[in-house]
Formats: sequence, structure tokens, C-alpha cells
Amino acid sequence: MNREPVESFASLAPALAPWMSAARWHLGSTATPKIRLALPVARAAGVELHWLVIADGDVAYNTPLTFRQSAGDEQAVLPAPIAAWENWEIRDATDDPFGQEQLLRLITGGPVYSGGTDSSAAGLADTAPIREEEATLASHRLCAVQPRTSARRLGREQSNTSIVYDAVSPVSPAAGETGGAAGSRDATGSPPTTDAAATAATIFAGPIILKLFRVLHLGDNPDVELQQVLSDSGAVPLQIGSAQLLLHTGHADVLTAQEFLPTASDAWESITTSLATGRPLPREEFVELGRTTRRIHSILAASLPVVEATADKRLQLQDSWAQRAQKAIDLVPELAEYTDAIAAIFAATQSVPWPPLQRIHGDYHLGQVLRSARGWVVLDFEGEPLRPLAQRRQPDLALRDVAGMLRSFDYAGGAGSEHQEWVRATQQAFLSGYGTLSEGHKVLLRALELDKALYEVAYEAATRPAWIPIPLAGIHRILGAAD
Repeated sequence: MNREPVESFASLAPALAPWMSAARWHLGSTATPKIRLALPVARAAGVELHWLVIADGDVAYNTPLTFRQSAGDEQAVLPAPIAAWENWEIRDATDDPFGQEQLLRLITGGPVYSGGTDSSAAGLADTAPIREEEATLASHRLCAVQPRTSARRLGREQSNTSIVYDAVSPVSPAAGETGGAAGSRDATGSPPTTDAAATAATIFAGPIILKLFRVLHLGDNPDVELQQVLSDSGAVPLQIGSAQLLLHTGHADVLTAQEFLPTASDAWESITTSLATGRPLPREEFVELGRTTRRIHSILAASLPVVEATADKRLQLQDSWAQRAQKAIDLVPELAEYTDAIAAIFAATQSVPWPPLQRIHGDYHLGQVLRSARGWVVLDFEGEPLRPLAQRRQPDLALRDVAGMLRSFDYAGGAGSEHQEWVRATQQAFLSGYGTLSEGHKVLLRALELDKALYEVAYEAATRPAWIPIPLAGIHRILGAAD
């Protein structure tokens, strides 16, 4: 299979429809895919890797696939094909060992591949006739890595797909959580140097996790952009690099790789388990989480543009709060009696100073945080994946992240009264670590907490009605504290 025009792949799309429609990352149910880009990536004996961009409805998906004429002796170790097409067995590249190897090579030093076809400037999901254009997969390597011994795809992701590549040799838990390479980080997680050349020369031997962004968004993905800015802070995993798809219409981040922390634990699971067993985590851990959050915000504000919170920008944010409040009231009519109280909390933000708007995490909660040997480590800066990329990259109030974590503590405590004292104490510990807030910032934080709780009510009403008591109790507490 050579660099054929994308039209030659047209008959493949119907064969892929059942697989795509059943995938967790597929956002719709139309199952009428159209191949918009077919880019050859790598070839070995009996197997080829092609990067396909497939549009279904108004969404375009990254779907790298392997094509094998015959599985041969490797049949026992290969996953089942997702489709058969002409003389080829088709597999998801994130499942196929050859595909897994080549996807990592796209980031860690493989050749730059080019060629292929692209859609018109209207966008990859457009239905206009396809015209020939050059497309390129380009790597952005931040540090060198040793060869991997094995790979396995994770099954828990919904919007993306991740692959873990094991370390080349056994490393201690501490080394595995600090990169497993000389010169990457010490046991505290502090980088020995911020020199870019030294970082690029680092030979990383620890385990790696690679993420494939399934939905194609033109522009810089914040999960790549922000974590690379924070890479040397110790507050996020060490970044290995990324890969972009370069098109005549723009560019899109499609892959990113970072250190994998095999002995770290999910904060949500750790906290809820500790509460269930009657052994809550020490208060100092949540003070430190507050400090980590502040450090992240400080680095982002110093490294990326900030903008003044002008009257227009304030009004835009306040309008979004009002819209979410109305949606929650429409879905849960018992909130109607609090309409004036909700409006009063939002209106109070009009008379206090606002800090500059900056880049933030955007979807900050306990599920995005790990407890590791070097302390708290924050993940997944992509923001809310269903929001347009341009919105997720907009500067916002850093206090929105703070509000998100306070609400997450509330969820960890549950709807009953058993853990409410723990919730209050933990929220206070987190805030003490984050640092002193002015009276005006407290007013903003209260509004952002309320906005988040109202969003939660609407979400639970639509998806998990049994959970509604948790955000409802939070709204009552926020309104009560404002009296």
C-alpha cells in the first residue's frame, strides 16, 4: 500500500463504522464516517501504519490504524482485527504492537513523515470535495528516551486513548516516580536545571504514558501546552514530547508523552477509601495540595500571557454564570426559591476588584491529581473535552480551579452528615496552603463555588439523579454562608 489518494480508502469507511460507533471516544451515533486524511507513517514486513482522520457528522477523529496482509506467526499475540478490507486486516494502532512502537517513535525521535491528503480549508469535518494537500506528522521531542520493552493500552479513558510503555530496566518506586533517569529530578521532585539543552539531553529510562487525542482540534491543545510549561516544576509529570499534525488549514496536537508514575495513587480513590475506613489523610497533605495549586497558577501566570479583567470580560463570565444557574433551576425546580439569593452572590462580584485573567487547569478536581512519592502531581490540563478548544484556551480566573477542588472535597465527603466536618476542615486546609485571599477574592471564590455547584446540579439531573443531593447540599451551604 503506497501513498494512494485518500479516495482509494473511501470503501474502508463503512467497514470501520461498527468499531467507531462502539468506541467510548466516539461522541455521536451517526456512524456514517468519511475518511478525510490518509497519511502513511511506517512500514515493515507484512504490516503498515497509516494515520487516518475520519469525520463522522461534524467531528473529526484521529484513528491511526495498522494494515496487515497476514498475521502469520504473530497471530497469537495480536488483538482481533477491527475490520477486514480488501486483502488487509485492520487493527487499532494503539492495540497493535507495531502501531504502539511507531506511535512512540513519532514523539521520541522517529523520522518526520509527510504526504497524504487533506480536506478543504473549511475544516476536516467538512463535506466539501477533498483536494490534494500535503500533510505532515512532526515530532517535538523534549528529552531522549531509552528503548521500551513492552507496551499496553489502558482501558479507562473515555475521550482519548493512552498507552503505557514499561521501563527498559527495573527501577525503584522513587526513581520510577521521578523519571528513572539520571539528571531528571531528585527525590523531592525538584529539577536540577532548567536549561533546555540539558533537558533535551536527558536519557529517560522510566515508564512512559502516551496519550492519543481522539478528537481532532486545530490549534494548541492545553494538555500539551500547559504541561510543557510546568514540566520542570515537579508538580506535573516530566514531559517527554508531543507530535503535531501539520495541515494547510493549521496544526493540531495529536499525541503527547510523559513519565508514568506506576506507584502513585489516584487522589479521589485514596481519599474516599481513607474516609470509608475511618483513617482520613493528614491535614498537612491538603495544605500541600493548596501550595501545589498556587505554584501551578504562579508559573502559568509568569510564563503565558495574562489579560486584564475588563468590564466586557467580567460581563461575559457573569452571563455564563447566570445561564448555568437558569439551566439548573429549569432542571431542578426546587431551586427556584433561591433565584434571588443566587443572583445576589453573582452581583456581589461587580463591586470587588478582579485579578488579571490567566491560563488555568480548567477541570480541576481530585480525579486529576495523584499522590506520589514526591508529593502531589497534577494531570490532564485539557480542560473540559467537550468544550471548543478556543474556549478551553481562554484566560480565566485562577480561583475557578480553587472552587473546583473545594467542590471535589464536598463530593468526596458525600451527601450525608458523617463526613461534613472533614469536608470543612479539608477545604480550610487546602485554602491555607493556597495562600491568603483578599476579601474581594473571597467574594469571587464564593460566586465560582456556587457556579460550579449549579453546573453539578444540572449534570446530575441529566445523568445521575441519585447524586443530586450532593451539589444541592453544597448550594445550601454556600447560600447560608453568604447570609
